[in-house]
Amino acid sequence: MLAVGALLLLVVSAIILFYIRVGNIPDFNGCMCAWDCGWYYDIMQNGYSFKPGNESNPAFFPLFPYVWRALGASAMQMSLFNALLFVVTFSWLSGQFNWSIKEQLVFCGTGLITFFVVPYSECLFFVGSALFLVGLHKHRTGFTVLGFVVAVLSRSAAIIFIAASTVLLIYAIIRKDRPKQKLLLISVITSAFTTLAVLCIQYFQTGNFFAFFDAQKFWDHHLGIPSIPLTSWHWPTHISDSAALMIGLSAIIICAVFCLRMFVTVKDVLFEQTSTLSYAYLFALLYLAGTTATILLFQGGNLHSLNRYIFSTPFFGLLIHAFATGKLKVKFKLQHYLIACVLIGIIMPRQTYIEHYLLITVGIMVIPAAVFFQSLPLKHPWLKVLPLLLGFIYQIVLFSLYLEGNWMG
Repeated sequence: MLAVGALLLLVVSAIILFYIRVGNIPDFNGCMCAWDCGWYYDIMQNGYSFKPGNESNPAFFPLFPYVWRALGASAMQMSLFNALLFVVTFSWLSGQFNWSIKEQLVFCGTGLITFFVVPYSECLFFVGSALFLVGLHKHRTGFTVLGFVVAVLSRSAAIIFIAASTVLLIYAIIRKDRPKQKLLLISVITSAFTTLAVLCIQYFQTGNFFAFFDAQKFWDHHLGIPSIPLTSWHWPTHISDSAALMIGLSAIIICAVFCLRMFVTVKDVLFEQTSTLSYAYLFALLYLAGTTATILLFQGGNLHSLNRYIFSTPFFGLLIHAFATGKLKVKFKLQHYLIACVLIGIIMPRQTYIEHYLLITVGIMVIPAAVFFQSLPLKHPWLKVLPLLLGFIYQIVLFSLYLEGNWMG
């Protein structure tokens, strides 16, 4: 029940901070549905409608607003629904992969659980992803198919899912692992047909089969080289977006070595794989790498929402477990890491104030360090406690600001 305590502490602390800043208790019925929630609410109420030359709701996938419509709930009730669903799924997932209390704490401290107490699609995406990860790990076809259907209906991640499944299918063919070949082929087909179903739903309601892709243009999503320095929506999401980039770039390095190693002998670079990772862990790494690469290549250097695409997912949980159990280890020392963080902070999103740059650099150091250095014998235990404490305080600040109407991811 650790997740219950973490969510309660987050919400209560954010309310107290809100009261200190504003002078009263937030009006939850009015403030819970902000930003992306408005698009889900519009789909729930009116269905899909495409507006040429303007932002429109086909940019969002249908499962969450349709569940919302079926329940007939308020925004506050959907927030409670999401919180309950996350608690149940997180507890089940932790048991399936034998996550320790420490690993669960790392996830709750750094995993942006803020998105599981608002009426957004993150929770259903978490549920679907957890189902198919367990299905891949324990070779359960039913879990795998259902998980891909739920996850793809919740968020536009099908291209990344198909790419990750295809890479693992090649890996299974090389290893002559016939049961996994069949399961991964089913994964590719399920993702493709579920995406087709979404496009058909949008076509029947808008008359435009490519409404999703056309809607993306008005969020300025296009292929290109990212501009430096990178950008984000606004302060303080710069911190979590920057930390997410560090996690994503690490996954890219690990996956690049893994893919090359399928064909040639390659030495470990920066990270060492000490044991064979199961397909679920490999899929998690490929998702984290693919999501980061997609954000960098299609958003012109704007990292907005990378934080929730990385941290508010079970894929991040598997990454935590891989480092905690020594399946993955860093090949660099803590002091080298800190120097690299200061240098990398130069290209990270920031505002002009020097204190923002310093806080972003601290965020880059702290949040990934909570993952990378779990299994290392540190002389001072506070080096493991401090990242979790700072990460959770950051989440409290984010959620409190969301209650005031600000964006948090």
